[in-house]
Amino acid sequence: MSDMRNMLRQLRTLESDLLEASSYAPGDSNWDERLSRWQDGIATSLENVITSVAAHREARLSAWSETLRLNERQLDWDGAKLKERKRLFRMLERSAEPRERDFEERRHKLAENEDKLRAERSEILRRETALLEARRRLVRETAQQALAAKHLDTWREQLSSAQETAATQAMRIKMSREALERLQIEVEAERQSLEPRSKTLLEREDAFEKRELELIRREEELSIKTKELNQRSTDLSRLDAGIERREVRVSKRSSETEQNRRELKEDRDKFDAAGIMFEEKGGFAGIKFIERKEAEMKKLQETFKAEAHRLELSRDETNRQKGIVIEARERTERLELEELRMRERETGLDARESTLHQRENDVLDQRKAIAARRANIEEIEARIRRERETIEDLENREAEKEKILREKAAALRAEELDQNKRDREISRKERELDIRLRELEKASDVLKAERDALARERRNPE
Repeated sequence: MSDMRNMLRQLRTLESDLLEASSYAPGDSNWDERLSRWQDGIATSLENVITSVAAHREARLSAWSETLRLNERQLDWDGAKLKERKRLFRMLERSAEPRERDFEERRHKLAENEDKLRAERSEILRRETALLEARRRLVRETAQQALAAKHLDTWREQLSSAQETAATQAMRIKMSREALERLQIEVEAERQSLEPRSKTLLEREDAFEKRELELIRREEELSIKTKELNQRSTDLSRLDAGIERREVRVSKRSSETEQNRRELKEDRDKFDAAGIMFEEKGGFAGIKFIERKEAEMKKLQETFKAEAHRLELSRDETNRQKGIVIEARERTERLELEELRMRERETGLDARESTLHQRENDVLDQRKAIAARRANIEEIEARIRRERETIEDLENREAEKEKILREKAAALRAEELDQNKRDREISRKERELDIRLRELEKASDVLKAERDALARERRNPE
């Protein structure tokens, strides 16, 4: 480097000398001397530069040759190392082939195991879904069983109440039957006691039939009479209306009579006054007037008395007819009430007997239904117990299978982890070998390039 600096310094001095020489004119007297001096200086400077460049180049060549020898040694050593590595790599390849085959076999087995595991998992999922469905069905059936038990309790309560009611009804029926049997015995005894009097009873029955016919005839006559009485009642109502009108007229006439009485009193007063005047003056004109008026008053009084007597008679007749109508109506009402009572008694007895028969049939039906329900409930309970036992067995089997499958899955996962670890180690070694091979290839390329450069420099030393 110092030689190169000296050479550059000399070249710069030559350049400055050339510049200085170019500043002088060629016609100067010292030009030739200066030119020869400059030429000598330039020649010596060029010789010095050339010698220094040659020395520098020789030094560089010697250094390059030394470096090349070192590089050749390094290349030989690296080649030996590369050969050793290739040999090791081939050995590793030869040793890795059975491992790869084993790895492929294991991978194939692992894939088969994974397929089996997937199939077993799907089977487990299917069984789990079936188990869940069975559990849901069991829950539904337990709910139904609880509901059925609740219904059973209610049915038992109803059954107990129905049994109590049936017992009471049976007791009542028994008592009524006993009473009926006693009545039948009494009737039979009465019949046996009444056998000698059968003729009289038959005669009485005939008489009763005749009486019933007579009663029917009388009822018909009574219906006719009721119609007549209704007609007469309408007539009486009309008569009442006429009597009321007559009473109005009588009241009007009585008012007129009162008016006539007042007038008669006034006339009497006038007559008394006239008598006093007649006594005072004498005469017979007022006496005739008074007698005429008294005769008219007597006629009016007799007419009033006759009219009042006729009204009283008509009222009495009307009241008598009203009493007859009321009595007939009361009699018909009593007969109708008696007939209604008899009919109601007969219908009540029929209804009671039909109710007793219906109750007996209902009790028998209820007992049959309760027995059928009990049988159904017992059958349902037995089926539920069997299904529970079946479901418990299935759950135990599924739990055992699930445990075995979990153990197999754990073993497969452990083996898979070991295989993955081995695969990672082999891949790491392969990557390291690839990196080393690439480095060796790069170093060999660099050495080849340097050899080519040295060969070119040796062929062309200049």
